[in-house]
Amino acid sequence: ESAMPSNLVMITSSVPSEGKTFTTINLAISIAMEMDRTVLVIDSDIIKSDLTRLFGAQDRLGLFDLLSRDDLTVPDVLIRTNIPKLVLMPAGRIRDVVSEKLASEAMRRLAVELGTRYRDRVVLFDCPPILATSGAVALAPYVGQILMVVEAGKTTHETLRQAVETMSQTTITGLVLNKSKEARAGGGYYGYGYGYHQPNSRAKAD
Repeated sequence: ESAMPSNLVMITSSVPSEGKTFTTINLAISIAMEMDRTVLVIDSDIIKSDLTRLFGAQDRLGLFDLLSRDDLTVPDVLIRTNIPKLVLMPAGRIRDVVSEKLASEAMRRLAVELGTRYRDRVVLFDCPPILATSGAVALAPYVGQILMVVEAGKTTHETLRQAVETMSQTTITGLVLNKSKEARAGGGYYGYGYGYHQPNSRAKAD
């Protein structure tokens, strides 16, 4: 069992295009609306950055800038979205040595900070696919729960077995069976569009 706080949840898949970003955003909205909790979604899949693109935040500072620069703090990279109680940390602009950054001491410190300072929030990491990069394996020790998205009718048992074996050092908390191919870009879930308020707005730090 993970010693990390259970409010830190990693969402991943075996391979790309199984709908993990779609699942992340739907889960985030559901928690924010139904449980009345503030949800922080973090795009840690910088190669694709689908979550960041969905909110139109490609040019904003984010997770990988925070892990690379000493002059940034968590509030500097949080964006208030137009979905109530949903806050975004984009992937950011820095794109080198991605997996090393997710496995770094800076990432461990950030996970501890998010789990303690923001303990009343649910923190969802949209993470790289397990078999595509080593990012998911790198991030896994720092989260309390791991959800794995499986696309119905596409993900083979062999692919799933390889992914689970790759993550053998950690426990996968649950599988999400996803029948949707992918989220429609620009489409609104629950009637919401995506975006953030003003370019300079920041989410509250506490």
